Amino acid sequence: MLGFLVLFLLQNSYSQNIKKIKKTGDYVQIALPLTALASTYVKTDATLRKQYFESFAATLFVTYVGKLTVPTLRPDGSDSYSWISGHTAASVFGAAFMEKHFGLKIGIPAYIAAGFVGWSRVKSKKHSAGDVLRGAIAGAFFPHWDLAKLHKTIKIKATNIENGIGLNLELSW
Repeated sequence: MLGFLVLFLLQNSYSQNIKKIKKTGDYVQIALPLTALASTYVKTDATLRKQYFESFAATLFVTYVGKLTVPTLRPDGSDSYSWISGHTAASVFGAAFMEKHFGLKIGIPAYIAAGFVGWSRVKSKKHSAGDVLRGAIAGAFFPHWDLAKLHKTIKIKATNIENGIGLNLELSW
């Protein structure tokens, strides 16, 4: 009986820890891109801010197109939007943006925080390691890619669709 009680208490404590890890990851995945955005105001650089919004929009576009076109069941079974970790993509985006524009002194701690977000998604059974890796790639790619050179060839616009709002991707060459 005492053994059962100890196991119950340990399980409850473990469950509470997982919830705290998940919640902390949720907050950090918001804090990193917001910190990157705030840095564009500290530098008072409108061009940098424009690069932020363009590359973040591209990151989110790729992430959510992946989630919608490749239905993959989450490890916890809650839904089928697991294929790319949006939390990881957002947090790595913030880290990559800060690293590119402010150097490794700021980038390395930001990447460590983004790594925690990815780990929290796996630990809370919201994603597999592959989902987190795909999110990290999506998040790291666009801050380092010069989207300004592609303005004449690629345009992403909001558009009205039958049941809401969508994104329209135009390619020209």
